[in-house]
Amino acid sequence: MSVIGSNPSETLARFLHFLATIARMKRSTPGLAVLVSVLALLTAACGSSDQRSNLDPETTTTSVAAAANAATDPTNVAEPNTDETSTDADVEAAPTGEAPDFTDAATTLGVTVAELQAALGAPPPDLAAAAEALGVTVEELEAALPPPPDTAGPGAGDVIPPSGVPAAALEAAAVGTDVTNVILTLQSVDCADYADLYSSDVTDLSQGTTYAGGTSISVVDGGCLLESNNIPNHDFADETSAFATITSPNGLTVTIPSDPVAAGQPTMLSQRSYNAVMLNGVVLDLLSAGCYNPDSPNADADGNTAIGCSENHPWLLDPLGTDHKFGADQHNAHTQPDGRYHYHASPNALYEDAPTEGGSPVIGFAADGFPVYGPYFVDPDTGEVREAISGYTLKQGERPLGDGEPGGIYSGIYNNDYEFGSTGDLDECNGMTVDGNYGYYVTNAYPWVMKCFTGTPDPSFTK
Repeated sequence: MSVIGSNPSETLARFLHFLATIARMKRSTPGLAVLVSVLALLTAACGSSDQRSNLDPETTTTSVAAAANAATDPTNVAEPNTDETSTDADVEAAPTGEAPDFTDAATTLGVTVAELQAALGAPPPDLAAAAEALGVTVEELEAALPPPPDTAGPGAGDVIPPSGVPAAALEAAAVGTDVTNVILTLQSVDCADYADLYSSDVTDLSQGTTYAGGTSISVVDGGCLLESNNIPNHDFADETSAFATITSPNGLTVTIPSDPVAAGQPTMLSQRSYNAVMLNGVVLDLLSAGCYNPDSPNADADGNTAIGCSENHPWLLDPLGTDHKFGADQHNAHTQPDGRYHYHASPNALYEDAPTEGGSPVIGFAADGFPVYGPYFVDPDTGEVREAISGYTLKQGERPLGDGEPGGIYSGIYNNDYEFGSTGDLDECNGMTVDGNYGYYVTNAYPWVMKCFTGTPDPSFTK
């Protein structure tokens, strides 16, 4: 699908929708709003075109004229920011010409300023390499660093394009099949069966801001290329959440391997890579960077800190095991320091909660190419549809007590509060084979979606 239509009217309508979508993604200018309104009048006579969504087996008919009217609805376009004292994260302060002060960042990371500057090198820095050199995660480094100086000096009302969003995702947001709040139904394990452009119009409920989501799935050699702006197809940040940063569009480009096979041994999850990507273009990132570290200046009364811990820490926090769930919303998701929305457990809005037949659909693909299903499957022994049961259970007794040990009963707050046994349906990685197809299953208990990779993860999922 392209912005170029089969006739001049369709091309004009698609261009209109594209402009309006870009405006909704960030910030519109008054001139752009006027242009959109004029173009809407010119497209009033446009006909409709049919689009089939591979995420939903039903045919969706989209009226180009209706899309034009919706695109020019003033409630769908953010007002230009004219407040000179705004603290909006998307609008930086005027440049001061001063070099950034890394003192606080170095203290937070436990290194010297010289070590931090040496790791960062000349701008623009390679954050992944810098984080590895400093022995921290990319998320910890991003959170500690001061915001970069603004050398462009955007003025109020300037259109600021989303950073690093692939062109295919921008096109999908403008002209893709609308899958807003769509419940997934397909169970195909072939990523090619989901190839299409998808769009959504959703709201950050805590901010009242409207976003245009865009996901492109295309077939390439060896698998499927998924490109997105990482905006979900459902509203987010409800009243139960407490996001540390405001959600913003972030580019994502990953390759889903086709025909995955089991490796000789499982690969453990890493903080340096995304675990999976859902079909709505949002990543699954299960591991936290929090742990038991009573010596940290950020530690709470129980000795736990939310940042600064590697994936190998023996007492890494499970986000869903904590009372605050790391500020996650009702979809078990929150934002990273750069505003990237990501899931820590079940993306509840993507599947039917209690299917009566067939089991749950494929809701995404792991980095090793195996599908991720919702929680339900057809039990081959009984023929009944039921939830998959995790093989992990809480350990009995109390944790070790001593230097570096949290003590207390095994409550589920830490990943190592659990042990794997043969009590459930799923294997050590939280997957199983049904009807000849291996896949990971969402569970209502730890490890929630995945514990490890059965296959070999594709390097494109590296952060």
